[in-house]
Amino acid sequence: DGKKIKVTWKKQKSVSSYEVYRSVNGGALKKVATVKNGAYTDSKIVKGKMYQYKVVPSKMTDNTNVASKAKSAKSAKIKVK
Repeated sequence: DGKKIKVTWKKQKSVSSYEVYRSVNGGALKKVATVKNGAYTDSKIVKGKMYQYKVVPSKMTDNTNVASKAKSAKSAKIKVK
């Protein structure tokens, strides 16, 4: 129904890309995007559901893969009204 959620975070200079994970109504987190900047817009939103997002650095500017650090990433929960 045209609703969108924009998730933003402070981009770190040492990170060249981030993986964005999403959970709906407390389900499993699933990867929905890989982005290079500090923002992701989710346009697949359904009214009345709870969305949780987790942003994880995936590549460092020196090409080190950092997916193993995913457990320490912060997440945000958003209820769509």
